[in-house]
Amino acid sequence: MTQKFEPVFVRVSAVNYQVVTDAVRATGLLLKHWPQEFVESDLNRAALAACLAAWEADGDPMDARAAFVQAAHEAGILAPEDD
Repeated sequence: MTQKFEPVFVRVSAVNYQVVTDAVRATGLLLKHWPQEFVESDLNRAALAACLAAWEADGDPMDARAAFVQAAHEAGILAPEDD
């Protein structure tokens, strides 16, 4: 099973965006670069679980993408075109 999914654009600083196209990249952002006030949220935890499952080929990458988008929206970092 592939870990790739349709691109998601997230804001990582006031002027910089990153393109996330797979569960590995999404997992890294969730673990290392997520806004601190949302690290413990239920949506963040669900996204992390879904992305880890897709990374390990135990989950569907489209489910991981959907969960990642929800968490990014909650954290206010989802680019306007993906919102």
